[in-house]
Amino acid sequence: MGRTIGVINTGATSATPQTFSDQLGFTGRFAFQAFHGYDWLIQSGIHGSYVDRPANVTGPGASGATLISSYGVRLSDTPELRVDGTKFIDTGSISARHANTIGLELAAQKKNFFLQAEYEAFNIEWSETGVRNPHFYGWYVERWQRNLAGVSDLGQA
Repeated sequence: MGRTIGVINTGATSATPQTFSDQLGFTGRFAFQAFHGYDWLIQSGIHGSYVDRPANVTGPGASGATLISSYGVRLSDTPELRVDGTKFIDTGSISARHANTIGLELAAQKKNFFLQAEYEAFNIEWSETGVRNPHFYGWYVERWQRNLAGVSDLGQA
Protein backbone atom coordinates (compact mmCIF):
# COMPACT_ATOMS: atom_id res chain seq x y z
CA MET A 1 0.00 0.00 0.00
CA GLY A 2 1.45 3.34 -1.02
CA ARG A 3 0.95 6.79 0.40
CA THR A 4 -0.42 9.68 -1.63
CA ILE A 5 -0.43 13.37 -0.85
CA GLY A 6 -2.59 15.70 -2.94
CA VAL A 7 -2.98 19.42 -3.35
CA ILE A 8 -6.20 21.12 -4.42
CA ASN A 9 -5.93 24.37 -6.36
CA THR A 10 -9.05 26.50 -6.04
CA GLY A 11 -7.71 29.38 -8.14
CA ALA A 12 -9.94 31.60 -10.25
CA THR A 13 -11.38 30.30 -13.52
CA SER A 14 -13.40 32.06 -16.17
CA ALA A 15 -16.69 30.96 -14.55
CA THR A 16 -15.75 32.14 -11.03
CA PRO A 17 -16.80 35.68 -10.06
CA GLN A 18 -14.19 38.07 -8.66
CA THR A 19 -13.65 37.94 -4.92
CA PHE A 20 -12.19 40.70 -2.77
CA SER A 21 -10.42 38.46 -0.27
CA ASP A 22 -9.21 34.88 -0.15
CA GLN A 23 -11.11 32.10 1.53
CA LEU A 24 -9.38 30.30 4.39
CA GLY A 25 -10.25 26.62 4.64
CA PHE A 26 -8.91 23.20 5.48
CA THR A 27 -9.59 19.79 3.97
CA GLY A 28 -8.61 16.23 4.80
CA ARG A 29 -9.25 12.62 3.87
CA PHE A 30 -8.43 9.29 5.50
CA ALA A 31 -9.07 6.10 3.55
CA PHE A 32 -7.87 2.55 4.06
CA GLN A 33 -8.27 -0.91 2.60
CA ALA A 34 -10.30 -2.55 5.35
CA PHE A 35 -10.31 -6.09 3.94
CA HIS A 36 -8.78 -7.80 0.93
CA GLY A 37 -8.29 -11.18 -0.67
CA TYR A 38 -6.82 -12.67 -3.82
CA ASP A 39 -9.36 -11.09 -6.22
CA TRP A 40 -11.42 -8.77 -4.02
CA LEU A 41 -11.07 -5.77 -1.69
CA ILE A 42 -13.13 -3.42 0.45
CA GLN A 43 -12.02 0.17 1.06
CA SER A 44 -13.61 2.70 3.39
CA GLY A 45 -12.86 6.26 4.33
CA ILE A 46 -13.91 9.54 5.84
CA HIS A 47 -13.28 13.04 4.54
CA GLY A 48 -14.20 16.58 5.43
CA SER A 49 -13.49 20.25 5.02
CA TYR A 50 -13.91 23.40 7.07
CA VAL A 51 -14.16 26.98 5.79
CA ASP A 52 -12.98 29.24 8.59
CA ARG A 53 -13.35 32.46 6.60
CA PRO A 54 -15.39 32.57 3.37
CA ALA A 55 -14.22 34.85 0.57
CA ASN A 56 -15.56 38.42 0.41
CA VAL A 57 -17.82 38.31 -2.65
CA THR A 58 -19.22 41.88 -2.67
CA GLY A 59 -16.33 44.14 -1.68
CA PRO A 60 -16.47 47.11 0.68
CA GLY A 61 -19.74 48.90 1.36
CA ALA A 62 -20.48 52.55 0.49
CA SER A 63 -18.91 53.68 3.79
CA GLY A 64 -15.72 51.74 3.01
CA ALA A 65 -16.38 49.15 5.70
CA THR A 66 -16.89 45.51 4.75
CA LEU A 67 -20.29 44.21 5.79
CA ILE A 68 -20.48 40.82 7.53
CA SER A 69 -22.99 39.74 4.84
CA SER A 70 -20.24 40.22 2.21
CA TYR A 71 -18.78 36.82 3.06
CA GLY A 72 -20.55 34.05 1.20
CA VAL A 73 -20.52 30.37 0.38
CA ARG A 74 -22.02 28.96 -2.80
CA LEU A 75 -22.77 25.27 -3.42
CA SER A 76 -23.20 24.27 -7.06
CA ASP A 77 -22.61 21.36 -9.39
CA THR A 78 -22.88 20.63 -13.08
CA PRO A 79 -24.17 17.40 -14.64
CA GLU A 80 -21.63 14.62 -15.13
CA LEU A 81 -21.93 15.05 -18.92
CA ARG A 82 -21.11 18.72 -19.51
CA VAL A 83 -22.04 20.28 -22.84
CA ASP A 84 -22.30 23.84 -21.50
CA GLY A 85 -22.04 25.76 -18.21
CA THR A 86 -25.53 24.82 -17.00
CA LYS A 87 -25.68 24.23 -13.26
CA PHE A 88 -27.54 21.13 -12.11
CA ILE A 89 -27.75 22.43 -8.53
CA ASP A 90 -26.99 25.99 -7.38
CA THR A 91 -27.77 27.54 -3.99
CA GLY A 92 -26.62 31.01 -5.01
CA SER A 93 -24.45 32.91 -2.56
CA ILE A 94 -25.28 32.16 1.08
CA SER A 95 -24.08 34.76 3.58
CA ALA A 96 -21.92 32.71 5.95
CA ARG A 97 -19.48 32.89 8.85
CA HIS A 98 -18.26 29.29 8.46
CA ALA A 99 -19.05 26.15 6.47
CA ASN A 100 -18.08 22.50 6.74
CA THR A 101 -18.57 19.14 5.08
CA ILE A 102 -18.17 15.61 6.32
CA GLY A 103 -18.47 12.48 4.25
CA LEU A 104 -18.21 8.71 4.42
CA GLU A 105 -17.11 6.52 1.52
CA LEU A 106 -17.14 2.80 0.81
CA ALA A 107 -15.85 0.88 -2.21
CA ALA A 108 -15.73 -2.82 -3.04
CA GLN A 109 -14.16 -4.75 -5.91
CA LYS A 110 -14.52 -8.41 -6.91
CA LYS A 111 -12.63 -9.41 -10.07
CA ASN A 112 -14.09 -7.16 -12.80
CA PHE A 113 -16.98 -5.74 -10.72
CA PHE A 114 -16.66 -2.44 -8.82
CA LEU A 115 -19.17 -0.82 -6.43
CA GLN A 116 -18.76 2.60 -4.82
CA ALA A 117 -20.97 4.63 -2.44
CA GLU A 118 -20.59 7.98 -0.71
CA TYR A 119 -22.61 10.11 1.74
CA GLU A 120 -21.97 13.82 2.23
CA ALA A 121 -23.33 16.38 4.73
CA PHE A 122 -22.86 20.15 4.19
CA ASN A 123 -23.39 22.61 7.03
CA ILE A 124 -23.32 26.40 6.82
CA GLU A 125 -23.33 28.87 9.72
CA TRP A 126 -25.24 32.01 8.66
CA SER A 127 -23.64 35.37 9.27
CA GLU A 128 -27.04 36.79 10.30
CA THR A 129 -28.31 35.93 13.78
CA GLY A 130 -31.76 34.54 14.48
CA VAL A 131 -31.89 32.49 11.27
CA ARG A 132 -31.70 28.68 11.13
CA ASN A 133 -28.46 27.42 9.61
CA PRO A 134 -28.93 25.52 6.34
CA HIS A 135 -27.90 21.87 6.06
CA PHE A 136 -27.61 19.86 2.85
CA TYR A 137 -27.21 16.10 2.46
CA GLY A 138 -26.48 13.87 -0.49
CA TRP A 139 -25.43 10.36 -1.43
CA TYR A 140 -24.79 8.14 -4.42
CA VAL A 141 -24.19 4.50 -5.27
CA GLU A 142 -22.35 3.63 -8.46
CA ARG A 143 -21.28 0.35 -10.06
CA TRP A 144 -18.88 -0.45 -12.84
CA GLN A 145 -18.21 -3.73 -14.57
CA ARG A 146 -15.78 -4.57 -17.31
CA ASN A 147 -17.01 -7.24 -19.72
CA LEU A 148 -14.82 -9.65 -21.63
CA ALA A 149 -14.67 -7.38 -24.71
CA GLY A 150 -13.10 -4.61 -22.58
CA VAL A 151 -16.12 -2.29 -22.78
CA SER A 152 -17.32 -0.76 -19.54
CA ASP A 153 -20.90 -0.75 -18.32
CA LEU A 154 -21.73 2.11 -15.96
CA GLY A 155 -24.68 2.27 -13.63
CA GLN A 156 -25.70 4.94 -11.13
CA ALA A 157 -28.46 5.39 -8.59
